[in-house]
Amino acid sequence: MNSYEQITKQIIKNLEQANTWVDMINAQNPINITGRPYNGINIMLLFNSEHKSRIWGTFNQIIKHGGKIKKGQKSSIVGFWSKYQPKPTKEDKKPKELWYLKIYRVFNVDQCEFIEGNEYLEHLQGKLNEDPISALPSEVISDYLSREDITLQTNKKPQTLPFYSPKKDLISITQRSLYKSNDEYYMTLFHELTHSTGHPKRLNRFEVGSSKFGTQEYSLEELVAEIGANFLSAETGLNPDFLNSVGYIKHWIPSLKEHPRWIVSAASKAEKAVAFIMVPNSR
Repeated sequence: MNSYEQITKQIIKNLEQANTWVDMINAQNPINITGRPYNGINIMLLFNSEHKSRIWGTFNQIIKHGGKIKKGQKSSIVGFWSKYQPKPTKEDKKPKELWYLKIYRVFNVDQCEFIEGNEYLEHLQGKLNEDPISALPSEVISDYLSREDITLQTNKKPQTLPFYSPKKDLISITQRSLYKSNDEYYMTLFHELTHSTGHPKRLNRFEVGSSKFGTQEYSLEELVAEIGANFLSAETGLNPDFLNSVGYIKHWIPSLKEHPRWIVSAASKAEKAVAFIMVPNSR
């Protein structure tokens, strides 16, 4: 089983346990025991309702910070991109560096034993408890639309579905009063904002007019937008469980099984989209 298959298998398992993207992405915002936050695909990989702590580490990292793994504990996986230099051949004397996805195994600190009063762990946990929400959803949306000069069109007809038009660089969304809550409205808008980052003049994920309903390209872009919207909801503290029915989540599972690289690709693209929306000049 290669790295993509391992990751996809774990994501599917977590989806079946979580039932919603929100449960899986918004649950904990995990960090490494070194203090470095996990991003993108690793947020979804480290979802586990059995562990209350947000702190994870490799076997060696846990030992280094004064802990030990409890007997019988099973590790979880995370994935990171690394480069390697292929050896020259007769056909290619100067091969370019290639990227590959490397799997690491980590443990939650709930699976470990630490000496009581571990100052480093207490300090790290204290910092986690102080983590502020980075921005209000309304601010993120207005700043991005203004910066990118994207038109926001409000539709008063409840039966009209929200959409992003690459040709017009326009987002159309039903007026806020017709949504059950502000969280539902913002989450829907986040989905369309993520789509807009794919425009050729931004992150260039698609050509204008190229993505047709029912194609693999269309499905993958929808997955990018869905994950991106949930990453943004986690960044801004939303809890939009209304869009995440069990049925909606389950319908992705056959596609992920058929295309093991999709979830890794979509999460990576969604992470870049969120960075583009949240941070000016992040390309």
